[in-house]
Amino acid sequence: MPQEISLSDVKDLVGKEIGISDWITVTQKTIDGFADATDDHQFIHTDPVRAAAETPFGGTIAHGFLSLSLLSAMNYNCLPRVRNRRWASITASTRCAS
Repeated sequence: MPQEISLSDVKDLVGKEIGISDWITVTQKTIDGFADATDDHQFIHTDPVRAAAETPFGGTIAHGFLSLSLLSAMNYNCLPRVRNRRWASITASTRCAS
């Protein structure tokens, strides 16, 4: 897969495998940090001993939204960059209200 493609080339990639990301290791420290950031401290995520005893998973599991949030890193890691992006000027002028 090329490092960069044109926007017109994107439609030709539909239905094709275009990349495989590097592995991302999710540690208990990562999960605990996500729990702190989202205020989601359910034992299934943050208490390895209790999660091992009370669930069929053998320990804690990552938050679903933590797993989803890693998709952007996986995307950046394995997909080609699109040159001549039309939306670049739109995003550069967009501001979020505080």
